[in-house]
Amino acid sequence: MIDTLSYSVRLGGIRTRQLALALSLFNSIALISRTANMLQAPLVGRLVGANLSPERHAALAGSMRMVIASATAGTLLGIILIPTFLSLFIKAIKALARRGSIPAFLFECMAPAKLKSVPGSIRLPDRRILSRLKPEAIPIQLILLNVIITAIYTTGVLSAAYAAAIVPPSKSIAASLSSGLVNGIATVLFTILVDPKSAVITDQAMRGEIDISVADTLVAYLIGSKLAGTLLAQLIFIPATWVIAYFV
Repeated sequence: MIDTLSYSVRLGGIRTRQLALALSLFNSIALISRTANMLQAPLVGRLVGANLSPERHAALAGSMRMVIASATAGTLLGIILIPTFLSLFIKAIKALARRGSIPAFLFECMAPAKLKSVPGSIRLPDRRILSRLKPEAIPIQLILLNVIITAIYTTGVLSAAYAAAIVPPSKSIAASLSSGLVNGIATVLFTILVDPKSAVITDQAMRGEIDISVADTLVAYLIGSKLAGTLLAQLIFIPATWVIAYFV
């Protein structure tokens, strides 16, 4: 969910003209997501350890697919929360600019008056925004790449863990540790192929060289492709497991 919300951070930076501050603030928030990802690995490992016998492999695969489904559900929840998050995030950027430090910013956010104002920032997704999108301004290759990269990242740890359960015991550790390589490849691909183009469009919108609706379109398409990527992860879960099992 937090990964989905991260796509709207650029919009907050554009609207406040403080992109660097927006990215810095979100990196602090994203620590929660990264900590959750770190906790996922031992939980998945425990699940694998309880289902090592061949007759339990089908049940294990079903559990893994439920985890992937939860990623899809989290993405959908993130999509619903983006208008509210963006409203609160813009206020947070301005507060951080005033305070100048995260501790002082957090102290201000915890003030009773600030907490009471949160319900007033709740926003529901507006379908009318779809009519303002400009799909012709976004390269289709960028969207397809994000679908594929998201699918790889979503199933990386799970396919590696499932491979560890089905390969001979002598290869199980290698299969389990391959998740770092798989996710590393996905991260490199995103950093090289997707993020730079997204940054170019964001900077152009911030400088007024292109209409902000293009940046809105970029965010909408990246979020949609992320959702599609979590669905694609269901399809490649078993094939990815076979690939990992073959190479270890």
